[in-house]
Amino acid sequence: MVPSINEQGYPKNVYAYLPNMVHLFDDVTTYLSRKSQKSLSVLSVVLVPILGCIDYLTGHEISFSIFYLFPVALMAWFVGKWRAFSVGLLSAITWFVADRAAGHVYIHPIMAFWNTSMRLGFFLIMAYLLSILKTRFEYEKQLSREDSLTGVANTRAFYEYLNQETQRAQRYIHPFSLAYIDLDNFKSINDERGHTVGDELLMSIARSLKANIRGIDMVARLGGDEFALLFPEIDGEASKATMKRLQNCLLKEMKAAGYAITMSIGVVTITKTPISAQEVIKKADDLMYEAKKAGRNTIRYEVL
Repeated sequence: MVPSINEQGYPKNVYAYLPNMVHLFDDVTTYLSRKSQKSLSVLSVVLVPILGCIDYLTGHEISFSIFYLFPVALMAWFVGKWRAFSVGLLSAITWFVADRAAGHVYIHPIMAFWNTSMRLGFFLIMAYLLSILKTRFEYEKQLSREDSLTGVANTRAFYEYLNQETQRAQRYIHPFSLAYIDLDNFKSINDERGHTVGDELLMSIARSLKANIRGIDMVARLGGDEFALLFPEIDGEASKATMKRLQNCLLKEMKAAGYAITMSIGVVTITKTPISAQEVIKKADDLMYEAKKAGRNTIRYEVL
């Protein structure tokens, strides 16, 4: 019976399993990425002789070469290009030994070495391509989490980190604080001095924020002229002192650079109350609007 086809062009019975296959692949890669490079190297090296034994037992009439790609790919993706090359060489030699031990007779002896060279070249090319793909993948992954203008975290990365911190705070009852910053009169800078100057201002703000927070803190641009700061292990009193210091630092820099810019800031501190990441960011946003309505260039705090 011909399987029915859906609008994407996949047979329905196959298409239904695609999400599960994707999740399974993600789970496997996540699991392997948590392993040390040493353990993955040992696993790859051990797999090669095991594959060689299976190759020998199945006989030379059944092609088995493609399965040697697994340890090569494992090394290329999770460990590195040069170690993948080494496993590729080991795989080619193992295939040659298994092929000869299985009794494969060639018309001329040089043909065995030729086939081995071809497989070695295939393994090395695949190792090289996979390592390049991994590098590109990591680069694109970083770009997807980074604001293209300022270089700080973007909204996606910030929400991921905030979700993690919220869950950690609920589990261990540790405080954290979140600050929502909106630049006052930023539109006038764009209108009067152009978007290039406005972009330079945003980059300057991002650099200053990043330079004046701890390594475990996070700064993100949430869009336009809005920034957010996440402070793990910072309670209400500490958040007040931290944000006052940051505000004064930024105002001095803006004045020195000739920008008539101030900041309206909302700061929420989470102590023991169970709360979701969306509720945290909304509360900080509401506090920021309260600061703006109160005359701008001020900070509103709340502890939950």
